[in-house]
Amino acid sequence: MKSTPWKTWASGALGLFVFLVAPVQAASGDEEVRARMLQTVWSALPESQTVETVLLAMPGKPAEKESDLIAQFRVKYIRKAPNMRIEVMPFEEGPAPVFVQNERDLWFLSRVGATPYATLADKKNDPAFWLPTLFLGDPTGLLSGGNIGASTTLIMELVFQDEKKRFWLDQAEHWPIQADVASGPRRGFRFRFLYHKDGFLQKIIVYDAAGRLEALVVRDQPHDLARVSAVDDDLFSTTPAIGRLDFLKRGLSLIGGHREVVPSTGVRGLDEANVNGGPVDYPAIERMEQNAVAPLDVERFLREGHLEKYR
Repeated sequence: MKSTPWKTWASGALGLFVFLVAPVQAASGDEEVRARMLQTVWSALPESQTVETVLLAMPGKPAEKESDLIAQFRVKYIRKAPNMRIEVMPFEEGPAPVFVQNERDLWFLSRVGATPYATLADKKNDPAFWLPTLFLGDPTGLLSGGNIGASTTLIMELVFQDEKKRFWLDQAEHWPIQADVASGPRRGFRFRFLYHKDGFLQKIIVYDAAGRLEALVVRDQPHDLARVSAVDDDLFSTTPAIGRLDFLKRGLSLIGGHREVVPSTGVRGLDEANVNGGPVDYPAIERMEQNAVAPLDVERFLREGHLEKYR
């Protein structure tokens, strides 16, 4: 198991890291170090799937220990290097964003197209929007670090949008040990990375700028990664569906959106539909729910132009 002893930042452990001004003259370069870190985080396979559960502190009630945190949502990362799709699945009603990362660009997918992540404004403050972007960013260089436990470290800086993050990496293997946010709205946030005895990243502990426990990210134990099936390229498309946007909005309002019950006639128009009462056919509801359509099927259906206006 990788040893990642955590020294509290408030105790003055920053002195252990001995920041140096001169960058590390590594032959591999910062791009290769970043790539190796991502291989550790997402697995070395070019195509893989990772699922996490995110636990958060209750609003207005700081958490003192991990058991005080409440599971709020799960995140599925579907990766086909260099692209990645991020699907957020909340346990309760709330934002359920889907993102697509193409090379270095990140897009928020809505029902009618793709929006650049940078334009989401205050929405990016929601943990469901910013936590999944922890490992994204462009490297700005490498700095020498000190020792954390048994590991000799180097520091890699990543800049993503208006945020600069610093990662302390094992100098030999380049797996992350801890990180912090050096600039941006979450300046002072700190992250600790814990690993399973089999070597994969298992937990990420998040502290806010005041040192309070903010969140816990727990990864599902990966199955046999060699059996991961080929990833469909359609998952990474950010091209709006064929057809006029106003028409698509009307068509997509039938899928998971708000619906109004309106009076209508029954079979062959001979009787009036009972919309306000009567027995509920629960077996029929169960049969209907078994025919749920996956989001990818909906996207593919729209791209093929099946909601074009009647001609």
